Amino acid sequence: LGNGNSTTYKLLSDVSIFPDHGHHIRRVNGRNLCRYPDCKRCAASPEASTMHPDCFQLFIHEWRRDYTIETALDVLWIATAWRNPWRGAPDLRLQGKMDINIFLEKLPQLRLLPLELVQMIQNYSEPSLFSRFISVLDLVGRLSPAISDELVSVPLCEISTWQRGDRPTGAAASAGHIIRLTIDSCGIRKIESLPKNPPYSESRSHNMAFVIQEKSCLNGIIAWFKHGLLRLELLEASLGLQIWDTPTPPDLEYCTFYPANITASTCFRTIEMRETIGITFFFCRGKVYAIHAHTLTMPCAMTTLEHLSCRRQRTVAWVYIPISPSDQVVAFGTQLQRSDGHFFRTKLAGDIPIGPYHSGDTRDFILSKAPPMTLIYNTVDLQPISVIGAYSGKGHKSGSIAPFRHPTPDEPPFQDACFSSAPLEMVTRVQVFYNEENTYCRGILLEYENGAQQALGQCRLGVDLYKTCIKPSFLCFIHEEYLRPRTEIRLQAVRVEFTCEPRQNQAKDSWTWFTMTGTLGFWFTNEASHLSVTID
Repeated sequence: LGNGNSTTYKLLSDVSIFPDHGHHIRRVNGRNLCRYPDCKRCAASPEASTMHPDCFQLFIHEWRRDYTIETALDVLWIATAWRNPWRGAPDLRLQGKMDINIFLEKLPQLRLLPLELVQMIQNYSEPSLFSRFISVLDLVGRLSPAISDELVSVPLCEISTWQRGDRPTGAAASAGHIIRLTIDSCGIRKIESLPKNPPYSESRSHNMAFVIQEKSCLNGIIAWFKHGLLRLELLEASLGLQIWDTPTPPDLEYCTFYPANITASTCFRTIEMRETIGITFFFCRGKVYAIHAHTLTMPCAMTTLEHLSCRRQRTVAWVYIPISPSDQVVAFGTQLQRSDGHFFRTKLAGDIPIGPYHSGDTRDFILSKAPPMTLIYNTVDLQPISVIGAYSGKGHKSGSIAPFRHPTPDEPPFQDACFSSAPLEMVTRVQVFYNEENTYCRGILLEYENGAQQALGQCRLGVDLYKTCIKPSFLCFIHEEYLRPRTEIRLQAVRVEFTCEPRQNQAKDSWTWFTMTGTLGFWFTNEASHLSVTID
């Protein structure tokens, strides 16, 4: 536990069970350990920093060779607590990747192997105790040099440049009036002064975040320096700082948002649509809690799912929008009456609505209608996304657009159901994703002769098993029910097969068979599903 301004530690406590990220409070050694979102009592309490017991023992063991235990604990507090760039900063979930050279330095025997194999070994060992120990030894090496242990405070606006491990450089009179902070998994990494806002470029980082503000907006913010590290102290009345995942964010004046709950502390995320091969939206009770951009380097959405609390991970529905290499998103919008309903329009697949289905009239609001397009949204700890919009460039010209086509299915077969549909004609390839435990269908991914792709249900790429059928001629399915584990609640489910040959298996006589004509509709939640075929 830290002192009032977190510039030194105040108390060391052994806590064997720390509460999960969410609505949980534990009382340990006379103190409440709380991870309740937006807790007012936590905001007024001393900050806490946690560390694995084995990592803690290794750090202390290495430091006590040359320094006192008090010095070791002070350095450890600053190194762990100051990972948060300021008090109350959002959990940025930045991915700290260990330098491959550090890995080789600690394990010199690996130098005999090709670099590709060393990288594979490093990637597979990252969650392990072995990898954590290497990280601790690396931290000891970075903090051990005789970096000043003096606590120094400087107004942020008076700093021109700074990098972790250095002393700050004062700003000259001619210095730029824009300040950019670079943040990584260890806290604030760098400060820069820029003459003006950098022009927007399509660069996005998973392991760094950025604050870009005019100096006039940063008056009163204090930068604290100790042990070569930096942390900010904001004004009491401050709500925080806006954070981006790009060092060159777009000008908000040229972005369109709905909903637009933008605040002084909004944490923005961006998705470059022309670099994306698909998008997964995580829905729970009609709200979007996370969005994953599928790329060649991050093809699986599990990395984004893991940012949610354990309870939320079990209850979200995966809504996947595929974008084939030959296709392009040409429009994106939302529904004014309901901020939980969105839609895409692609050149080949046409209009694709996403989110829970609502009957009745709707009014569409276009967020972008010209590529190249950047999708923008916010992230909030434990809360659903409350800002979503798009940027198409300063030179974007407005123009008319054909109205979006919304499906008009029958009433949902169960509560909070999402609906997806796709034509059955001209299908060249289909993948049926299924639950490995009970073989019930979770989702269907269709590919068409024109190069388009459409997804129905939950297509959890890289997670669920799937069966593939090339140029199917027939579709068959059967509806069943099953009990939710450890309850008496019955849920709807469906078994699905696509085949190239007519019905031959007598065991499937009770199944419903269709040729590949009409429209396939798929109702679903995270645990229920229902299929229907409509033939005009």
